[in-house]
Amino acid sequence: MAYSITQLHEYFCTGKLDIKQYYQDLFEEIEVQQKRLNAFVTITKEEAMKTLEHFTFNQESYLSGIPAGFKDNYNTKGILTSASSRMLSDYYPVYNAHVVDKLYDAGVILVGKTSMDELAMGGTNKSALTGPVYNPWDTRRIAGGSSGGSAALVASGVIPFALGSDTGDSIRKPAGFCGIVGFKPTWGRISRFGVIPYASSLDHVGAFTRNVEDMAIVMETLAGRDDRDMTSSLRPVEPYFKQDDQRRNNGSCC
Repeated sequence: MAYSITQLHEYFCTGKLDIKQYYQDLFEEIEVQQKRLNAFVTITKEEAMKTLEHFTFNQESYLSGIPAGFKDNYNTKGILTSASSRMLSDYYPVYNAHVVDKLYDAGVILVGKTSMDELAMGGTNKSALTGPVYNPWDTRRIAGGSSGGSAALVASGVIPFALGSDTGDSIRKPAGFCGIVGFKPTWGRISRFGVIPYASSLDHVGAFTRNVEDMAIVMETLAGRDDRDMTSSLRPVEPYFKQDDQRRNNGSCC
């Protein structure tokens, strides 16, 4: 079940995996891992299966049909966005965060909102309203925070990528604890519109993957100017994935 983004894309393209059957199997595994890791706040099986009823796979998009988790401080229209806090336990946004819309446009399918330290204020993921998140390599240990739910799920192999956010070390710490790739981009490279803020001058949108190649694909989709976030960069988005591919083909790792 631990596929990368590029593997899933290839298998969907060639028909090696039937996308609807894949998601049936995936949600069975999600139920198992949720009992073990307690990494989701909300599992969006109903919404995902409804999306698949009229889903058209796009071979041109590496993220088409790819499952993902979004940290629970990203606004998702009509889906609980609690930031793992009792204060927001009945908050159902009327709009999506900018990056959520970009991922949906690319064909990503949300499988759940992931646990975090309450309001992103912590580094252990032990303060979430739904309880602590456990490390997939050793459930006696923590996953780190505040983006621990996203990190634990990616490290477990359930999903190939998940959104996190980093104000102090909230992507980097759980990535280190869980042994995966966590990326905190340059401030302003990705719009923060629709992300519940902790400290706006320090908040960064970022993600978790299990390899750098997948991260390049995700970042190429997320990056870019958004006029609703006036601090977002005006610089054009470089072809991160293509550049990474060229480096690998040239035998260079840096």
